[in-house]
Amino acid sequence: MPRRNLPDCLNPNSPAAPWRVPLDENDLAVRLETDGVTETVARLDFGFDGTLAMASQYYPECAVASETLPAAKPAPSQWREHLKGTVFALPLALCSFCMLVFNFSLWGGDLSAGMAAAIALGTVASFVMTGGLVQAMAWQGLFYAGSADFRMTLVTCRRWCTYGVAILAGTSVAAAIGNASFRMLETPLLATMLAFYVLLGLMWLSSGILYMLEEHLRVSAAVALGLAVVVLLRWPLGLPLVSSQIGGLVCADITAFFLAWRCLKARAGHEPSRKHPQMVGRTLYFSAPYLVYGVCYYLLIFIDRVLAWTAQTESAVTPVIFRGDYELPLDIALIGFIAIVGWVHSSMVAFYARVQLEQPRITAAEAGKFNFAMQAFYLWRVIYFLPVAYLVCMILWIAAVQAGFLATPLTQRIAMIALLGYPWLALGLWNVSLLFALSIPSAVVLPVVAAVLADGATGYVLSRVLSYDWAVVGFLIGTVVFGTGSGLAVHRRFRRLDYFYFVSGA
Repeated sequence: MPRRNLPDCLNPNSPAAPWRVPLDENDLAVRLETDGVTETVARLDFGFDGTLAMASQYYPECAVASETLPAAKPAPSQWREHLKGTVFALPLALCSFCMLVFNFSLWGGDLSAGMAAAIALGTVASFVMTGGLVQAMAWQGLFYAGSADFRMTLVTCRRWCTYGVAILAGTSVAAAIGNASFRMLETPLLATMLAFYVLLGLMWLSSGILYMLEEHLRVSAAVALGLAVVVLLRWPLGLPLVSSQIGGLVCADITAFFLAWRCLKARAGHEPSRKHPQMVGRTLYFSAPYLVYGVCYYLLIFIDRVLAWTAQTESAVTPVIFRGDYELPLDIALIGFIAIVGWVHSSMVAFYARVQLEQPRITAAEAGKFNFAMQAFYLWRVIYFLPVAYLVCMILWIAAVQAGFLATPLTQRIAMIALLGYPWLALGLWNVSLLFALSIPSAVVLPVVAAVLADGATGYVLSRVLSYDWAVVGFLIGTVVFGTGSGLAVHRRFRRLDYFYFVSGA
């Protein structure tokens, strides 16, 4: 029996899709197909011979319909959206707060130089090895979620987590074999490094699912529980710090995976247990830009630290020295990034709101006006963001100096340079979000790879020619390359934004 609920394109004044009056039957037929009414759907669901026959039937009604546009929705509060974006970094803020108050967190703290280096290496490796998997999982999971196929979202997350566990296990075995051959770390240090590597890697996989589902507070809850366990094991029970942190990470991992699985099952509901073929090769091909971006993003963030830890270690027992006077100012600078990163989310919300505002005003023949309006919108957001972001970062730097956290010229210089880079990192994140939203992930690869190369090359030369603390300049150069390179990629696509926006189905 033909259904009665007509697609929105048959009502030019529908609040869900404010179409302009169609030009002719062919124009309306294209809109029907865009709205999902294929030849088969028109015949089986609506009782017409085809899409064109259905368009011919309804065109007279659409042609005489009023072009009065629906009332514009109130603009979302930028401050509220900024705070929502900042919630994304709340777990990181909790860890930073715990470090400042208790002098330890889920990882790191008052440890011996060798133990601190082992944990630092495990932490960095966990980000790098799982970063690409989380990005690819989010891309494929959101695709199915956007199609209301939450059963496949669940299946997709389970598959990528399986890949992640296999990679964490395989690389751990490879690291153990390599260390047995080259004796870079003593056995207790290697065991500690691998424990943090695996446990943190599992944490990033589970929290990646929750972030994909926009369950940010659940990630914070899992991290808060882990921190509470660390504090409990460390003080009332008196366990060693590393053992306490491992216990806290185990609790945080179990909690995060439980919450992620519960959210996925709740959204899948009672959908049938069908599964699309796995097609590993095809999936890897299409997810390659996301995998590359995820790995390179964390390399961009951490490569200067690794260069600083490995510079001028000729007289050291191990080839890696964890330098607290380098890490402390970077951790303080990270607070500035947390304060400004909410702008990325608010800017994405503003982008979609502006598109919805401009679209009904402009006809198909005036696509150039739409593209120009959105280019001006993008440029204005960048022009006002960078000065405001630098003002926030400089206020933080002055406050940290006055409070005594940055007590030496060395720590003050490192924090200053890092704070100069974080606004460009935030800008790059917005550019990447725009390119991903427009389904142009390949455009992200060149800027982020160039940024990593610039970061690594500059940091390596300066840390070897001058001193280890100058590696932070590599971070600054890399973030500037990332922000400007991705910005140029966005600018090029915005020249034809009408095309990319339509093709992406955004």
